[in-house]
Amino acid sequence: MGHDPNEGHLDKLAQPAPIARLVGFDGLRAVAALSIFAYHFSINVVFWSASSELFDVLNQLRVGVWVFFVVSGFLLYRPYVAALRKGAGGPRLGTYTWHRFLRLFPAYFVALVLLTYVFHKTHSQDFSSFLTQLGLLQIYVRSELLLGIDVTWSLATEVSFYIFLPCYAALIAVLSRHRRVIVMETVGLLVMVIIGFGWQIVSNGHVLQSAWLPSFLPVFAAGMALAVIKEHAPANMRGLRTFVERHGLLCWATAAVLLIVKGLTVPTIGFEHGFAIVPQTVFTAVAFLVVAPCALATPGARAVRVLDWRPLQLVGVVSYGLFLWHVSIIRWVQLEWIPSEDPMFARNLVVFVVSLVVTLAVATASWVAVERPMLRLAHRR
Repeated sequence: MGHDPNEGHLDKLAQPAPIARLVGFDGLRAVAALSIFAYHFSINVVFWSASSELFDVLNQLRVGVWVFFVVSGFLLYRPYVAALRKGAGGPRLGTYTWHRFLRLFPAYFVALVLLTYVFHKTHSQDFSSFLTQLGLLQIYVRSELLLGIDVTWSLATEVSFYIFLPCYAALIAVLSRHRRVIVMETVGLLVMVIIGFGWQIVSNGHVLQSAWLPSFLPVFAAGMALAVIKEHAPANMRGLRTFVERHGLLCWATAAVLLIVKGLTVPTIGFEHGFAIVPQTVFTAVAFLVVAPCALATPGARAVRVLDWRPLQLVGVVSYGLFLWHVSIIRWVQLEWIPSEDPMFARNLVVFVVSLVVTLAVATASWVAVERPMLRLAHRR
């Protein structure tokens, strides 16, 4: 969610040596952000005249959050993998922390202040509640979970991953001194997956615990595994890389089928059961299939060319602002801007288009006025 568009070729502040630029990641962010937009539109729309089966399938578009998590795992862990493979020092902790802070918090602070105290679209007017939301601590306090910008529970989870990642990378580096690096990378990822699955079973039915980092360790591990494959590419994995590069569109088609089947058979939603082991496993598999063609393919691959379509790139650049603002704008448009009429498809279409256009405009303003200056500050430092 909160990513520098330049991280498609890896953050220059956080890499020990130049690494070839990766293309298609702005397009991936656009697809993930638009899927989240469509999901929240479907559950917030006032009138719904479509079939319940279509509603259940559209609800699976929340998989965009998992796509963002896989992208985070891949882009942020790759500099550590590259450094360890070459025997070099990894990203500096201070630089890594400063860059993550500037990418995430300034735009979030502006959005939270405006939506809370100017537009009154959150329930965090109390200052202590506002501070809880600003610190992204809402997933640890039941009464605060959805009081602020309610979609930012996933930002809170991602921040905990930002804290976890350098510690994990340091542990792998220490353990690799006496064993092959690729062995320790594999063991570490397997341990993450096992812990994650165990946590999903134990926390099933619990509102808060299901949103904590351990529940999402498998999906972050999926992105980190792509980084390991990309950097090490052992002989037994070259076939996988070649297949993904040549059949990226097939990977995406398989992901779409998985989502449809899940929507028709296990249409889970919410914190209590929506993050249980079955939906988590399906969404992790889908996100892996979506990201893998870009993470492993060469720039000329067909799938990458699709994602490099200019409009998708532009949406991807402003995707963080889109994520922060879209739910409030959807509710604003349909409840205050467009009068309620009969539950007709035409009205929903108008609400969707107006909401998307306004959200993209606000997201662009956020990028120009806040996010881009902060990224320039990070790179200057």
